[in-house]
Amino acid sequence: MRDGGVEAVVMAIAVGPGPRDAQGYADARAKAEEELAAVIKLTETPSNNLILARSADELVGAHESGKGALILGFQNARILGADVSVLDSFFDAGVRVFALTHMGHNDFADSSRPVYSAATGKHEVTQEHGGLSDLGRQAIVRINELGGIVDVSQLSTPATLQVLALSTAPVIASHSNVRQLSDVSRNLSDEEIDRIGEVGGVIHVAPF
Repeated sequence: MRDGGVEAVVMAIAVGPGPRDAQGYADARAKAEEELAAVIKLTETPSNNLILARSADELVGAHESGKGALILGFQNARILGADVSVLDSFFDAGVRVFALTHMGHNDFADSSRPVYSAATGKHEVTQEHGGLSDLGRQAIVRINELGGIVDVSQLSTPATLQVLALSTAPVIASHSNVRQLSDVSRNLSDEEIDRIGEVGGVIHVAPF
């Protein structure tokens, strides 16, 4: 960050696909907690000259004081198991950017990238919930209430459009590209791009 003149980055607490049962949820939560602790340790090491930014004011303050800033992200609601209230714990720990999916569907939403199983030679169904599940809708409402940012990258198109219709705050796509230019499912359709713009959201393109 210092060498590149980068003042702030989002570091994502993320897990990949895995079993959606009690043990799978416990393993996902444990991995997320380990990653969270690692990021916080970075900010507690004085020589790193970093803060954990929990607000816009803290981000500006870091810039003005010559410090780097880390913003905590969250990716894949499999970390939550099936409990929306766990969002509060991660927000309290400093997470501000929330993405419901990664590869594979979970109990909250459909992913733009259904998981391929080498054992069966098949992908998951294209849609499990038709976008957001009831849990997913509750999660979007709660993220809005907490003051977090909803990140639609890696959601399926129906899920993204449902988030845009439901969210009371602008959303971001933290690492997405244009499907019209590169026709893969994790990229954004023209409709998604237009709707994100209409609500005052931001799209961050990825370099690959």
